[in-house]
Amino acid sequence: MPTTDTTTAPLSFTTPKKDQKNTPSPITFDWDGRTVTARCPKKAMWARLATCAAPGSSDAEKAYAFGVFGDVCLSGADAAWLESRLRDLDDDLDYEDVSKVINTLIETWSPDVNRAFAAMGSEAPGPNRAQRRTKKA
Repeated sequence: MPTTDTTTAPLSFTTPKKDQKNTPSPITFDWDGRTVTARCPKKAMWARLATCAAPGSSDAEKAYAFGVFGDVCLSGADAAWLESRLRDLDDDLDYEDVSKVINTLIETWSPDVNRAFAAMGSEAPGPNRAQRRTKKA
């Protein structure tokens, strides 16, 4: 029967300071007349965004990527602007338009993100999902 040793200290974790040299710069662009700035998500959120936006992802995964993009990459004001446009039935902005923006940003940030993951001995999750699945098979 397992026992608990009450003489040991409780678990404790400290997050080390990260090296920011491979962090991609924010990208400012015009989106239908509005100046929008997108920040590249940190690695944990990159894994969610890039994997869910990748070709071969389910519709549910791609919809999740929209949320990650708005919540993590955009300022509160830009995220609210995007959300209001997506909810407006009379606005032409739709799924394929936002997907194009997200995928272009992912492609732009990928070289720096790949270097950041490589520096920690890992491969960046990303739009090459089909290739990664083929490698594992």
